[in-house]
Amino acid sequence: MLTVCNKTETAARVEHYFRHGNAFWPELHEPNKTLRVDSRVLEKAEVGESAGSDKAYEEVLKGILESARIPETKKVDFRALKKEELLRAIIDNVGKRNSAGQDLQNVISVAMLSEGWDAKNVTHIMGLRAFTSQLLCEQVIGRGLRRVSDSTWEAYTTQILEKRAEIASYAKNDHLGFQVYYLWRGSRRKFVPDYLITLSNGKRIVLEIKGEDSDQNRAKRLALDAWVRAVNARGGFGVWCWDVVKGEPSKVDDVIIHHAQSAVASAPIGEGVLVFC
Repeated sequence: MLTVCNKTETAARVEHYFRHGNAFWPELHEPNKTLRVDSRVLEKAEVGESAGSDKAYEEVLKGILESARIPETKKVDFRALKKEELLRAIIDNVGKRNSAGQDLQNVISVAMLSEGWDAKNVTHIMGLRAFTSQLLCEQVIGRGLRRVSDSTWEAYTTQILEKRAEIASYAKNDHLGFQVYYLWRGSRRKFVPDYLITLSNGKRIVLEIKGEDSDQNRAKRLALDAWVRAVNARGGFGVWCWDVVKGEPSKVDDVIIHHAQSAVASAPIGEGVLVFC
């Protein structure tokens, strides 16, 4: 089960509810299978830095690790990790055999799903936040319920990419290793765009689809724009462009048609203000 909260205070209250056995379902009465994701610790893990000391939170992470039914040799390796590294090892491997997150069954967070966390074994989502668009709601639910089906927007995008004659090949950027670094509030972060597309004219497009935009998302795309400019200026890797579809998946068609018009670098049309590649 995954609970998506509106703010950290709500997440803390939900965690208290579950940890003190107030839930109706017995499966949710196990503290060592419950994790509230501390966004501050997670952010530090993403940039390889150390978060401040929080003994209580460290004990929660250690409890999850020690209760996991995995080989002792595996636990020895995980015990050597720093708090930030252990949190990332747990949350990136929820439900995966022989991992620190193998037996985790109750995750509480604020923005994990809207920031791109792809879970494979979530069966229930409890949303305790407002969704400003239908697409964002579908995006959050779809990313969480990968075990059941792809989200609506991904399925729709895939249908478009499959049928358009202008497309030679495409891939969902899931565990492909393609990422762009960007700066946000003084820290280096990783941005993993949604799709990599090769057009019949040989041009490559990095495509991002957003249900809800933010200053941080725009910072990601500025970094992507700089990356595309640098690759094209360097030469030898073909012609690259990027674009974004915000709020309406049907605009994917417009993006493909726009970039397929010529084999030279073309500007994104989804950003509103054109930034030339």
